[in-house]
Amino acid sequence: MTEKSTQTHAKAIASRLLQKSIDWAFMGLLVFFSTLIFEPVRVQFVAFAALPKAVEELQHDLAQLTDEVDSQRRDSTEVVIWAQQRSQSLTDEYGSCKRGTTCTAFFHGRRTVEGAECIFQSGRPYLEIAGERFPLNFADGYLPVNLGFEFETIPVEYNMPAYAPKGRAGLLVYTVYADCPFAKDDELVERDTVTLSILIE
Repeated sequence: MTEKSTQTHAKAIASRLLQKSIDWAFMGLLVFFSTLIFEPVRVQFVAFAALPKAVEELQHDLAQLTDEVDSQRRDSTEVVIWAQQRSQSLTDEYGSCKRGTTCTAFFHGRRTVEGAECIFQSGRPYLEIAGERFPLNFADGYLPVNLGFEFETIPVEYNMPAYAPKGRAGLLVYTVYADCPFAKDDELVERDTVTLSILIE
């Protein structure tokens, strides 16, 4: 091989390498610009595809939050405002109750505006001793009183069992209301009166 043919051959190889380099550079640029152009489209497409699930999760979270807010509102809205001190001072005068007899406790309270439309369904007196509750019965013929917007005193007649332990105890009335405007349809609202201190003899 002559020097001239060697040079020609070298030039051909260099020319081919240059062409290949240009081709690879062009391919690199093509990939780069394709990525610039199509990546946002791909991202948007993926995001769009995931949108229904995201909306569903958001709706679920909102529904859960709404339920929690409604639950807190239902649990914290007062149906009746009870005057603890006034009730207690009335009860202290008659605060003792003999076992096996019918006794009377006095509760002083009024309906709230929010609880005005609540319909009284049922009630039951309870003894509270050492953090535990024990059900009692109303006296025979006793009918619970529906309160108005003005404070009034309600006498609550209840039977003290003969087996009740002697000593101090708490007395409260557990009440159930229906059709409260701040509760869901057909949802009952449960409330306690204030707890009065009584002496079981």
